[in-house]
Amino acid sequence: MQCTRCKKSVGLLILRLLIGWLFIYHGISKIPMAEQAVGSIGGAFHNLGLTFLSMNAWFWILVVAEITAWTLFVLGMFTRIAAAIVVVIMLGAMNIKGWSFQTMELDFFLAVLAIGLAIAGNGAYSLQNRCCTTCTGSYTTPVPVKK
Repeated sequence: MQCTRCKKSVGLLILRLLIGWLFIYHGISKIPMAEQAVGSIGGAFHNLGLTFLSMNAWFWILVVAEITAWTLFVLGMFTRIAAAIVVVIMLGAMNIKGWSFQTMELDFFLAVLAIGLAIAGNGAYSLQNRCCTTCTGSYTTPVPVKK
């Protein structure tokens, strides 16, 4: 029988992998359609008043951020940082689509899941937990088993 901590860690692993899969899919799928997407995605940043970078630069920053978030989630490294990246991306997506729940339902859902992961951290089944017990987001070292 598994302990409660293990069950929670499995749940966190599943959430990390789910959100990670969605972001790698969306990040990589933007690359082949870069010419068409630069105007809409980069233009969205410009509409927010972020004109200090070109629309092309904003597009590639978004693609890199999505792929970075995927990598961090899947590895279980700096999950809180990855979650913050996801929340910012999802707020931007909601702003592009308009603030109607029907148009931003998935974006809102992903943002809330990311906030939950930011609060919960990596879980026991993460590379960060295996390598570093002092980094933010990892569990403390497990209590040794008495023999």
